[in-house]
Amino acid sequence: MEKDNNSVVIVHFRKKENTKNRTNMRTRNRFVKTLSTAVLICFITSCNKSNSTLSSKNDLHNKTELSIDTLKTVYPTSATNKHKNWTGDEDTLSLSINNYDFTIYPGGLLKWGDKDSVRLSVDMYVTRAYFYIIENDLLLFCEMSNSDEGTSDIFRINLTNGQIKWNANLNGFNLGQPAIRSNYGYITTIGAIGKLDLRTGKYVYEKSNLYDTKTSSFNNFDTILFRENKTYFVSKRPLNTIVDTVIIDENTNRMTIKKQKTKL
Repeated sequence: MEKDNNSVVIVHFRKKENTKNRTNMRTRNRFVKTLSTAVLICFITSCNKSNSTLSSKNDLHNKTELSIDTLKTVYPTSATNKHKNWTGDEDTLSLSINNYDFTIYPGGLLKWGDKDSVRLSVDMYVTRAYFYIIENDLLLFCEMSNSDEGTSDIFRINLTNGQIKWNANLNGFNLGQPAIRSNYGYITTIGAIGKLDLRTGKYVYEKSNLYDTKTSSFNNFDTILFRENKTYFVSKRPLNTIVDTVIIDENTNRMTIKKQKTKL
């Protein structure tokens, strides 16, 4: 759903003394008022129209922009692999953001600047990473692997002294694009979702074992939407266009799962 550009119509009337022209002017005013009301109704109706049949990630992000509440949503930036034809093996990842040049080397070493570094893991390498800087801290969302299994870790790192303030884990690979709203991070992996308090590193809620082996539902999540008091974790099944959704009521943390039965 896209918001149409508004145009302003200025109508000039010249004052006439005869009754016929004054009647025409009143008729035109009523017409302009009626037309403006109709345009406003159409606009409101279009904004409230359901977009349940969105079929692409771009469409889903457009829906996020138009259905979001007053809280601002930001999306951490993805690091780039050194090798363009990367297939999941050990590789170097890099990203320049906010005047910092970050590099994650095979073996789990994160470096920035000349001397600053943090060891993220001793037995796994980082396969995917998303960066976001808040104040003097780095929020780092990492997918890790040892070639046999995978997991996802989130770090809050002080960039001044290199101290890891906290480290949280969400089990599983296929780390999706995280979303940040206020002081909370929304994270997804294969068959798992979570809402993380970015101040403490503790989960507000964490839901796992969502992956369905029969339908491949929730193999990975394509996007996260926010509307009113609900969060929608949206997942498109591999090899088709069927979309499944995990819905969390943010007031109660109650989870609802909706699976589509037919293709879009």
